[in-house]
Amino acid sequence: MLYMANPLSAAELSRQSGSGTSWMIGGSSSENLCIEGHDHRSLDEAPPGPALDIARRIDAALDGAILPASESDTLGRVVLVECDGSSFDEDLPSKRTLLDALGMKRTVSDRINLHDEATLETVNLENRDVWLGFEDDQITQEQPEEDDSDVVKAKRVTDIMVADLTGHFELNFSENIVCAPVLYGGMASGGNIVCVLSMRVWT
Repeated sequence: MLYMANPLSAAELSRQSGSGTSWMIGGSSSENLCIEGHDHRSLDEAPPGPALDIARRIDAALDGAILPASESDTLGRVVLVECDGSSFDEDLPSKRTLLDALGMKRTVSDRINLHDEATLETVNLENRDVWLGFEDDQITQEQPEEDDSDVVKAKRVTDIMVADLTGHFELNFSENIVCAPVLYGGMASGGNIVCVLSMRVWT
């Protein structure tokens, strides 16, 4: 189950990614990667606990930031993924857990398995000033803490994730998928996952 502020269905969320189209493999196929009718739930309905508290703080820090998405930009959104004991492969959430939470199809165009195209990597945030698609050199000493730029908002989110989440990871997709979601996240104490949802476009 995925919870977010101002929830949209999976397919609507895909279409409002900021790319001007839906998440799709591209080329000759414009098929939406998400299931029509798969609804996400409001953050107000999320189970109480550390993950919800962290998600609310990250949402306040993110404050409508626009995140880089390779050949496009997109509105960052905070999501909470409810998990159980079967949701993890060792120290990371399973790809299946994350794809199902996003409401993504198992296959598209009758030939592409999205689980096989998804990539899931551990990220070491201890050595990073900022995350969410930004590079460390985009943060400078001249930027005051009250700066309202998107990169400073992303730095504030990164600081919260370092302090309060473990097992940081990035979910992305192979170059076979032109427009796809990206999750930057980690696990809260109690076992649920908090992420910032972005996307990327590669053509």
